[in-house]
Amino acid sequence: MLARPVAWHPRTAVGNPDLWLWAGAIASALAAGIANLLRAAPEVAFFMALVAIAFAATTMGRAIDQVAGRLRPGAVGLFQAATGICPS
Repeated sequence: MLARPVAWHPRTAVGNPDLWLWAGAIASALAAGIANLLRAAPEVAFFMALVAIAFAATTMGRAIDQVAGRLRPGAVGLFQAATGICPS
């Protein structure tokens, strides 16, 4: 059975690591895009893209683990086989 959703509350959102990961992924992707549009130095654009990819991979890895926690063991193996290569 699926877990009951927890009501959103500002105090719990501040301490939620998943929220911070999503915020970091979005902010770093925007920063990398802006660096590309402004024709920043290649090293700066590369570093910003590297940070954005790291945030996105971490967010996706945590999301896969959370979905896998709600599936049966047979489905978990299939799900991880299909999405296992994505974060890396």
